[in-house]
Amino acid sequence: MSYRKAFGGEPIRVGIVEFRIMLLLASKPYHAFTRRQIADAVSEETHPVTEEAVDGHVATLRDQLGGRKSEKRRKSRRKSDALLF
Repeated sequence: MSYRKAFGGEPIRVGIVEFRIMLLLASKPYHAFTRRQIADAVSEETHPVTEEAVDGHVATLRDQLGGRKSEKRRKSRRKSDALLF
């Protein structure tokens, strides 16, 4: 299943987990969430999301929204547990 969302007038397609992450981040603008907080918020009993998987889903969102390339972010990421979108 995928959801459609418009960004800058252009439609983007995101999966259910990415959509839930967007909703979570939009619910508290400028708030830094840990990977664990994101994973806990978007996981379902039938579809658990790990902290490691959160990185991939956030990278997908960044790519879809036209942010800097995810590879650059991964290389320069601090050893922080928090993710800023």
